[in-house]
Amino acid sequence: MTRRQLHCFLFILLSLGTISSIAHAQSAQYSCKYFFHLHQAADCVEALFSEDPVHLVFGSVPPGNGFALGAVWEKPTHFVSPLAPEVVPNMRDQTVFPSPADPDTGQKKDRGGYKSLFIPRLGAAVSTNGSWYVTGTGDWLPGIYTDGVRTISPLRPGLRPRTKTCHAFSSLCTESVLAIHFEGTHRVARTINFYGIGPGSPPIKTTFRLDETYGGIQARLPVTDAFTLVAGIEGRSPDLPFESQATSVFTNFPPASLPGLSSGPLYMHSNVGFTTQARHVSEAITRETDTPNEQLPLLKHRTAISARGEFAYHWYSDRSSGNASFEQLTADGDLAIELGAVTQRYVISTSVSGFLPRTFYRILEHYCGGPPADPRTVINKEADARARDEEKKKEAEERKKNKVLFEIKHDDYCDFGTLNFRSHLVTSGVSTGNVIPFYMLPTVVGQDIDSRISLRGFDNYRFRGADATFVQAEYTLPIYDPFGVLVFYDAGNTGNSLGDLSFAHVRQDAGIGINVRILRMAVAQAYFAGGRGGGLHPGFNFVKQF
Repeated sequence: MTRRQLHCFLFILLSLGTISSIAHAQSAQYSCKYFFHLHQAADCVEALFSEDPVHLVFGSVPPGNGFALGAVWEKPTHFVSPLAPEVVPNMRDQTVFPSPADPDTGQKKDRGGYKSLFIPRLGAAVSTNGSWYVTGTGDWLPGIYTDGVRTISPLRPGLRPRTKTCHAFSSLCTESVLAIHFEGTHRVARTINFYGIGPGSPPIKTTFRLDETYGGIQARLPVTDAFTLVAGIEGRSPDLPFESQATSVFTNFPPASLPGLSSGPLYMHSNVGFTTQARHVSEAITRETDTPNEQLPLLKHRTAISARGEFAYHWYSDRSSGNASFEQLTADGDLAIELGAVTQRYVISTSVSGFLPRTFYRILEHYCGGPPADPRTVINKEADARARDEEKKKEAEERKKNKVLFEIKHDDYCDFGTLNFRSHLVTSGVSTGNVIPFYMLPTVVGQDIDSRISLRGFDNYRFRGADATFVQAEYTLPIYDPFGVLVFYDAGNTGNSLGDLSFAHVRQDAGIGINVRILRMAVAQAYFAGGRGGGLHPGFNFVKQF
């Protein structure tokens, strides 16, 4: 990363620094109008990057192509599903597409049918080097489900089984529902780095431009709460426009030595697989006491563990020449451990003396607060923003009047950071006589073309091969919204066979950095990473948002 790029990225981080990560439904109409009022600058900027139906986004253009700014439009639409076989009373939708009014009573009749949801999105972004990205997607949740109830195991042996509501379809009864994703995208990445193929490629950088059009359908069907089937099909048409500059791959490699350099195949890509997911929350039970003067401990632990695995098999069928077909097996894992606590008693600064105790409670107040509001439950965003503004003003005036430095409330949630352990494996295979175009090979180190982070101690796209793997361990801790600190360790490599991925060939790095969140979701990070053979490497990443 050049010094100019680093300065630009730090400027963007400082701009994002005005964004609060508290999950409220912001109103740009109100907050930006009163930008110089108390707290409204933060709410205004957050609204610009989160408010529906249109909001701004960073990123989404392949890394290495400068800074990108874009916009997304989305408008969830409820309608009555034509697939509904029989109407259940509490699933009727009387407000959408009602029947004509009854000529006798003048009232509109219930048209019937199950509620469905369709979420269309249009997005576009352009970067500082002229790369761009435009996409249209839609997510359809068909109304084929009814309200169901199922029996689950008791909290502990000896108690009665519990019941839980769910979405019922045929013999299935799950928390989530069938989702069908449609997508059509065209992107132009003017600069993709290439260092050769295989784990031993030299650090000599060449570049190529990639124009790519793709689109298709992906379906996800939950069989149980922990197991979801995935299948999809898409068409994909990559193209490498010829470039004659000194660093171009066309100048540095003869077509015969680099598969895919002379042609851009038209692919039919299909995939099948499954995902597994589980979540467990462990929270200590509040101890009851009959002693009037006995105080409970200030905090009780609360830890949430989320595990997710995704496995898929992909077929890339070359529909043009037929000699660039290949198959891939991918596996991903993510284990997240949310470290937290719950406060058990009320503490205010006027009842605490001493520098160290007061410092401790002020730090604790920063990490503890009530659960964030759900933006989906806010009906009038402007009224909500106005009410929160007045509430914050009154709270600030009250604390100033009573000389309150901190206030720890009962039953507040405390966020002490998250531990993440991630893994990724991809292995490719080709039939005799076939080759995989070099730009379709997976990459490890830095970021790949879809902004997935792997080994941060090396340049983007540094190693490329038919097989690739990496593992990561990362700890993130919120410091001052929206900023947090992160500490990480990465290990992995690419190869031309699974044997190249052995521990003897692994590359490693470690480092520290900062991340930025909007509505409690990470959107960017900047870091310094050091790895054997890579030196101290500054880097940044914008999460791909569409």
